[in-house]
Amino acid sequence: MRCATTLLFTFVLAMPVGSADKPESERVAERFYRSWLAIERIEGGDSTKDPDRLNGQSFAKDSHHSWGRRGELSPGSPGVGPRIDTSVEPMRVDFINREKIGKNGEAIAQIYPCIFKFDGDRLVIADAARWVEEKDKPTGKDFPGRPTDFKSTKENGLRVEILKPCKYLDQD
Repeated sequence: MRCATTLLFTFVLAMPVGSADKPESERVAERFYRSWLAIERIEGGDSTKDPDRLNGQSFAKDSHHSWGRRGELSPGSPGVGPRIDTSVEPMRVDFINREKIGKNGEAIAQIYPCIFKFDGDRLVIADAARWVEEKDKPTGKDFPGRPTDFKSTKENGLRVEILKPCKYLDQD
């Protein structure tokens, strides 16, 4: 009996602990939903690493904040949390704005369709820099204008941001 107990104890200690037993989508969400500092923005093929032109971002399931990487420290409008989809390649993120008001006084959801990936400990987000109304999504299809890759050129006008992990409201 003593030998069996030792084997069981050894087996339990050897089992993976933490995120290894979580589904991939949960591990991606844990990495995505946190605070980030932009370290580079490429727009229309032109790159900037000027901290005065870059932002910090905090993503949570129920909120999104943005602040100046240098200078202004009050976070921008909290908004609605970004919605991620890890089931497709490249992975998708939709930023949501419910501030637009329709003719009948109803809130109209606007979506900023993006893609994202991780490059080591960095987050890379690509967008086409345009909002679409949520109702404009064709049934069974994606939002119009969502990028399909992370290459920014003058022709496609994509904006690609490379972000590093940080603390909330962190600055240089």
